[in-house]
Amino acid sequence: MRRVVVLFVLVAAVLTAACGPSESSTGNEDGGDATEKAGTAGVGPSPRAPGYFFIGNDMGMPRPCGCSKPALGGIVRRMGFFESLPEGVSKGSLLVSGGNLIHEGGRQQELKLETFLQELDALGAAAHCLGADDLQVGSFFWEDTLAARGEDGTPLVSVNVTKEGHRLFRSHVVAATPEGEAVVTGWIDPTSAGWTEPGLVAEESPDVADVVGALQEKRRDLVLFAAASAERAREFLERSGLGKAARHVLLVIPGISDIPWLHPSPPPPLLELGLKGQRVAYIGSLKAPVLERFVLLDADRGSETGRSLLEFYRENLAAEDLLAQVPRFESAPAAYIGSKACGACHATALKVWERSGHAHAWEALEAKGDEVDPECVRCHVTGFGLIGGFDPASSAPVNVQCEACHGPGAEHAASRAPTPGGTLGGDFCLQCHDVANSPHFKFEDYWPRIAHALDDK
Repeated sequence: MRRVVVLFVLVAAVLTAACGPSESSTGNEDGGDATEKAGTAGVGPSPRAPGYFFIGNDMGMPRPCGCSKPALGGIVRRMGFFESLPEGVSKGSLLVSGGNLIHEGGRQQELKLETFLQELDALGAAAHCLGADDLQVGSFFWEDTLAARGEDGTPLVSVNVTKEGHRLFRSHVVAATPEGEAVVTGWIDPTSAGWTEPGLVAEESPDVADVVGALQEKRRDLVLFAAASAERAREFLERSGLGKAARHVLLVIPGISDIPWLHPSPPPPLLELGLKGQRVAYIGSLKAPVLERFVLLDADRGSETGRSLLEFYRENLAAEDLLAQVPRFESAPAAYIGSKACGACHATALKVWERSGHAHAWEALEAKGDEVDPECVRCHVTGFGLIGGFDPASSAPVNVQCEACHGPGAEHAASRAPTPGGTLGGDFCLQCHDVANSPHFKFEDYWPRIAHALDDK
């Protein structure tokens, strides 16, 4: 069994809010017209009565990149939001997590999953309904995890994922709600394009007799998280007979937007959870659902428990030295010489670079403690992933130097040969300034900050 480090989380944390203004969705065809309620970053309003909270679909982002403001979401802000809820609201509510906590396989994703599960355990979530991408770490990781967790912690739910004919996860949970009890279950669409995990099967029409029995026992409500499109989710609900066995039904799917949306028709109502964990979705009642969205804004306030979880995650990255394990198969086309050497001929361009954020990219990373994180480091150094480029052993060359864009300059400096980078444009910048890490990036706005002449000599 692989080494798994366990953090014993002290749930009694400082009750500081990390939520920002809420957005209210009244539930028309397109999910309602979102309106901002009064509130300031880090202190905004919270629900006044117990209800149903939905989180998840973090897509491998335990904290936002932070390179673009405002940064939204993450464990620290989310835990702060829930820790700040009035006791009467938090104790009487149902909290469900669903969707892809990660977005790909690999050891770093396993460490992220462990961190997310520790968060859910600390929050007392009723269940996490798995998404297809959660399974990209493979069945062995999940078997180890399930064995280590036993009956403790947040139940992991999927009614149709099997290995060798046996269910790998719990088919459902029964949880108390403000309106009685609800059965929470999850289904992963086996036709999804991302479903490629060897040894695991997502059954199209699983045996749901035990779920139906739990619904009929006390005519309970149903919360069905379907890792699927709205159409496929409704097809499964109808085909399985789960909807007919329930008192009230709420369908939940990952969705395609960062923002949660509620679609009340056609019945039953369907909630799109939203991507990247930037908001908390809240519904007061399943009888007549109305959606409120709570934005997890960039703020200094947050959960100390959440900060401890993130720090523990970084310690594991460092302990396993994942940065040194990044494969480097391709050699750089020439040797790197550094920005100061470039400045011998391009003095004006060097001055522009020295005043830019690119020149301080590594310093910004170290300030947050993320210099051990391969996913962060790749955009804060020069020549990442190339033989001859950034070397974790020496931590050089760091910062986004001239050669990060123009390519290694040894041959250019020696013979005035064209730089390997050639002609650059906005598309090149998107390698780092992508939607996930730099959502407000516009080349025409950012380029003037680093605009420089091609040659001084």
